[in-house]
Amino acid sequence: MAEETGVEWCDLTFNLWRGCKKKSAGCGNCYAARFAQFNPAVLGSWGPGRPRVHAVGSYVAQVARWNERAGAGLFRECSVCGRRGFYKRVERPFPGGLLGCPNPDCVALPEQESDVARPRVFSASMADWLDDDEAVPVGWLLELLRLVHGSPNLDWLLLTKSPEVWEERLTLALGVDRIETGEKGGAFRRWLTDWLSGEESPRNVWVGTSVENQEWADKRIPALLRIPAAVRFLSVEPMLGPVNLEWALPWKPNIEAMRPTVLRDELERLAERDREHTSLIHWVICGGESGSRARVFDPCWAIDLMRQCERAGVPFFMKQMGARAVADFGGLRGTVVCPERRWPVGAEFVPSEHGKDLVKLHHKKGGDPAEWPEIYRRREFPMVGVKPRRTTV
Repeated sequence: MAEETGVEWCDLTFNLWRGCKKKSAGCGNCYAARFAQFNPAVLGSWGPGRPRVHAVGSYVAQVARWNERAGAGLFRECSVCGRRGFYKRVERPFPGGLLGCPNPDCVALPEQESDVARPRVFSASMADWLDDDEAVPVGWLLELLRLVHGSPNLDWLLLTKSPEVWEERLTLALGVDRIETGEKGGAFRRWLTDWLSGEESPRNVWVGTSVENQEWADKRIPALLRIPAAVRFLSVEPMLGPVNLEWALPWKPNIEAMRPTVLRDELERLAERDREHTSLIHWVICGGESGSRARVFDPCWAIDLMRQCERAGVPFFMKQMGARAVADFGGLRGTVVCPERRWPVGAEFVPSEHGKDLVKLHHKKGGDPAEWPEIYRRREFPMVGVKPRRTTV
């Protein structure tokens, strides 16, 4: 875990354990599995029954330090460049005792305001927090849940490809907690019990699932909707084809048109339970695949997804174009009708075996918005009204 991350939609990453197993088409070229091959003793192994690696104590201890610093108002968002990070506390002459923006390229002066923010912690970038493989003891999940409960000043973005096992895994964790701490329990026990019952979901937990294509959207979203959460989000990455989410996005879904039809009554109940929200899904992330074996990404899929989110009032985050993005609307030949969809001046295009030109991007993951047509430059976040609790450092 470090205070810098390459994942654009979070501020920090945390992996209590490392290692996973491939579950669907989106896992085909998993970056974490590739990295792990070079150092499995530290990064874990991929596959059923293969050994996962638990983090060391000093690594885990950083969560408490982050929570304390965020509670003291040291995690900020620059009002000039938007850079988010932990600010350093210094003596005068800086107002409030805070050093200026940590971005070396920012033109903000030390006395310019920054806004107190809540760190977004992604878990897990090198594992699946709901991995039910025999190689992942339930005690590890219990340890992660205790860390989440004990850090109310952090927003935990918990992403999984197995939302269907949420209730089973948390119930097992609750059982282990009873064995370890006795029947009396405490604040953590109540927190976990309330979450499982749906009485009260954790205010600092965002739960998401990966839906790389329509097949897995239809399979995983219904399971995600059964999980009470302050924010439910979808990671449509790597996006391998067009995805229709309209049945899950609206506040009052079109029950007759919805898929799968067996969940009509349950989705009505979920909508009533989440009446304070405008949607059952609160955030959508989209991106193409990176790496030397990346599959083709058509930006038109992203535009369609963006429009679906617009109609439902759901924030949309365009993460990256990936390594093999199709040149939308034949931009090479100047046939683009909408100016917003023109590629920037100087963009290069190369032919592909699929008969469509691909855009050649300098950023290896296609993650620099400056290289995209204007219409794709959208990076929105859900609004969550939980302010940091004040603590001392």
